[in-house]
Amino acid sequence: MSKRICKICGVSEEEHHDPDWLEIPDACVCDWRGWDYDSMTSLPPICGKYEGDGKHNCTVCEHDLACHERKETANNNEQESRH
Repeated sequence: MSKRICKICGVSEEEHHDPDWLEIPDACVCDWRGWDYDSMTSLPPICGKYEGDGKHNCTVCEHDLACHERKETANNNEQESRH
């Protein structure tokens, strides 16, 4: 007798679980596994300005510098497309 497995995770149909979604903000490039995601339904939004030393995550929102840079680039592109 054949069985079905999930094409995404490889778990059999009998063992498969309902998805437990984690929402990630636009521009976020953090490794979501680094957050305490078990108790969360979404990562916090990326704040308006990175506060920190560039080596550690932002002291305000806890996202890394790359997230802030990507958000700023996306905002700039959006503003340019309006003109």
